[in-house]
Amino acid sequence: MTSFLLPIIVFRVIAIVSMMPKETRIQGNYAVRRHAPVEPVDVEPVNCYFITSFVQEHNVHLYPETEKRLHRLCPTVSVHLVSGENVIDGVVETLLNRVEGSPCIPEEDTILKTIGLRCNNTTVMTAIDPCMSTKNARIKDHSTYMKNIDMDSIHYGLLQNLQMLHTMSQKIDIPFILLHGGLIGWYWNEKLLPWDTDIDVSIIDHISYESWLKSFPTTNDTVFQHEEHRDDRYKTFYKVSEEFVVYVDTNPKHHIESRLLHEPTGVYTDITYLYPQNSDYVMKANLNQLWGGHTFPQKQLLPLQECNINNIQLHCPHSVETILKNEYPGFKNKRFKEFVFLQDEKCWKHI
Repeated sequence: MTSFLLPIIVFRVIAIVSMMPKETRIQGNYAVRRHAPVEPVDVEPVNCYFITSFVQEHNVHLYPETEKRLHRLCPTVSVHLVSGENVIDGVVETLLNRVEGSPCIPEEDTILKTIGLRCNNTTVMTAIDPCMSTKNARIKDHSTYMKNIDMDSIHYGLLQNLQMLHTMSQKIDIPFILLHGGLIGWYWNEKLLPWDTDIDVSIIDHISYESWLKSFPTTNDTVFQHEEHRDDRYKTFYKVSEEFVVYVDTNPKHHIESRLLHEPTGVYTDITYLYPQNSDYVMKANLNQLWGGHTFPQKQLLPLQECNINNIQLHCPHSVETILKNEYPGFKNKRFKEFVFLQDEKCWKHI
């Protein structure tokens, strides 16, 4: 086995370790209920994007049968992949077994050790929900900025968005408030809904948020430019990391002020601003009489509570059930289209 490979970047996934009594702290004009901090655990996300990145980074030679299998399992992210020169027997095949969900056997554990992994510190992040199979799930039109993307890659992009939102929250010291479909997912099993293709969050302190963004360079070279019917005159794009871009949109006719985009997958998070109005918080759409507005009574929204979604810490409203009932009267229905919630397993099953 080849042992010269550089260590692979280990992604951070935050694990829930304990729930301590809540305290309350004040951030600006809103209160946040805090839980005890969670401790990070190192795991390696094995999915199509990870495998193709590994092949490219290490110039891995692909045998014909392995290459066919890779294109079959990962048709979107491997479409332009070119076989390299370095022969590393068994590694790509073992990683593909993880994507297919095969149990890891001792021989594969030995193979994974050659690239710094073990069976017990890898995780297949091809599905948002542990009992969710995405192979036959439908994808909403215009759900990402990438064409012909598969659901596994979308789920990977969603998890990367969650982690970036958490990182941004820590750096700016403002909470990102989980709303809409993501909040429904948290209510059921603290995971994003497996059929969702984007994330919706809101913020109250948009001044600190935009001030932080201005510390990054602007760019005009992003996948956003491939968006149909775009109007970039009002948008400023900020390159906040190697894989993420954020734009701020000042168009008064657009109801979403900002968007976070994971460029490798095209998966995004809509970031809307909340504005105080009497005893409520409202959105830009309410103020400008646009589509997509929502009103949140202050006593239902605040104090915010820290909540873990897919083991990543964000913030949720104070009265989750009341807010969801107002927006989605049937949100407690255990069946949605081709999905059913299994109470014993605490997960959604594609049927």
